[in-house]
Amino acid sequence: MLFDHKGELPVATVRRAPGSQVDLVASDLRRWLAARWQWFKPRTIPVAVAFVGMLGVLQAVSYLSQPAEDTETTISVRLVHLP
Repeated sequence: MLFDHKGELPVATVRRAPGSQVDLVASDLRRWLAARWQWFKPRTIPVAVAFVGMLGVLQAVSYLSQPAEDTETTISVRLVHLP
């Protein structure tokens, strides 16, 4: 009988009729994006934190690369001798 043996049953493969080239490219793009999203989804928070850190480093480099303004600051110190 067909279902009496312990092996695997044959697998059917469904194929679409050849459509337009745009449909094929769109479906390939959807599959590619789904695969990338599947990889990226568990890593979104670490990537976001790394991105914010990168922006902070770039801002610090920009801030530190500009020379300080030349302003004259006078500090007066008065020494008092106690008897």
